[in-house]
Amino acid sequence: MTFDILSKVSWSDEHQERIDKYFKGQCSEWTKTSLAPLRKDLRAGLLKLQNYTCAYCRRALSHEIGRNEIDHIIAKAIDGMARFTYERINLVAICKRCNKNKSDKPVLMRALTNHCSYPISPDDYLWVHPYIHRYSEHIKIHEGYIFEPIGGRSNKARAEALINACGLSSMPEVEKRRAFESISYASDLHLSVLTAIGQYPHIADNELAKMIIDARAELTGSSHETILNMIVGVRSASFELIEKAVRAASL
Repeated sequence: MTFDILSKVSWSDEHQERIDKYFKGQCSEWTKTSLAPLRKDLRAGLLKLQNYTCAYCRRALSHEIGRNEIDHIIAKAIDGMARFTYERINLVAICKRCNKNKSDKPVLMRALTNHCSYPISPDDYLWVHPYIHRYSEHIKIHEGYIFEPIGGRSNKARAEALINACGLSSMPEVEKRRAFESISYASDLHLSVLTAIGQYPHIADNELAKMIIDARAELTGSSHETILNMIVGVRSASFELIEKAVRAASL
């Protein structure tokens, strides 16, 4: 289950004291060794808060380091924005692909002066801010990871900006390749199939069944119907259907 809007949280007193101690209000050095424990706690907290889903594309995020990244919503590299480097509401966990595509693109409707506080009005942003806007009022994700801008004019504009910035229009093909590779290279056949069914809910039943058969040579003798029944069983929590399909596929 993914999230709709993130709760606004603050640093713990201990972490805030560390930030104040080392930066005296000029928090711009993200990789400072002294703050490594703080960043570790932040990552764990964000993943839990976001239900292990990317703040932008909403795909599943692994807890492993290197499989998720911390994004500064207002990029710290933009002139004058380094002061928001450790602003708690400016930090989210995202996938590597979204982070690469988003890069340092501007997200604000207008430039800020050097003394402005962090903007929190919905109208301050060009795109969907995870702490300020409800995702469900801007974007609908259809089967196959097709992202549709929805809502009023402003909501659609913000949705389109996010979709374009993170390259979400090409997500269907990306997700299919990701699923095929994860099924193909997993060492355990049984686990690879069941994991794929759980990990890729936006891939249609029939398409995923074909993908699983194509990806695993061990299943070339299994019928499409057998694998399809397994997928339907897992997704509908029908243990009887799962057990029958697993026996038929010799898993």
